[in-house]
Amino acid sequence: MKVLTEKSYKKIWLDYWRIRIKYHRFETIGFNNLDQSRSCLIVGYHGRPTAYDLCMMSVNMFEAWGYLPHGIIHRSYYEIPVLRDFFKGIGFVCGDGKEIENAVDRGEHIITAPGGAREGYRSFQTRYKVDWGKHLGYIRLAIKYDLPIIPVGATGVDDLFIGLNNGYEWGKKLGLPMGFPAWLAVGLTGVWPFTIPFPVKIRQIIGKPIYFKKHGITNPNDDKKLLAFHDKINKKVQELIDKQR
Repeated sequence: MKVLTEKSYKKIWLDYWRIRIKYHRFETIGFNNLDQSRSCLIVGYHGRPTAYDLCMMSVNMFEAWGYLPHGIIHRSYYEIPVLRDFFKGIGFVCGDGKEIENAVDRGEHIITAPGGAREGYRSFQTRYKVDWGKHLGYIRLAIKYDLPIIPVGATGVDDLFIGLNNGYEWGKKLGLPMGFPAWLAVGLTGVWPFTIPFPVKIRQIIGKPIYFKKHGITNPNDDKKLLAFHDKINKKVQELIDKQR
């Protein structure tokens, strides 16, 4: 049974991330690159272990336009009723569906971090390296709904915790369900997840829109062209991160 309303869920989200914005002295560069006249697909680097800068960006967007963007999250969050109610309440989704279609019709932005656990649960030996594998779903989503792709990178996000292993790989080796990672990490006050992150400054940079049609992308099933386009977007996000560093 739901106890909280959609408004309550959003307040919890906004209050929490506003505290984080102050704690990490969050700064955004290029916010004006987010097109206000239509829905866009914001594609960013997944810092560890949570996409902190993208969550903080959602607060800025709410304050600018009055709505929370629709983050695409891992399906495991929808397996737990309390978390499912919460994320549905703030407008997040675990994949394509009617919610995305309605959001696009309203001109609201979608956010995704294709690197997911692959990027978010690495050791300190691998930092600020974009690694999206061959995940092409975000490009197919952009084609389906005719969405410009907005690349986003950030610094500070891989310094929140000190990862001691590759939790993504360990999770697979241990056979954990639903792709759960087995990550060992430390933060300011102890061992993750029972610790607060280090108080590093997070600086985010938002790139200019990338239009897939200008790159000759029209067929969502043409994997060869999609992979080449995917590689360009990867490199652009990497470029944004490297520029800030």
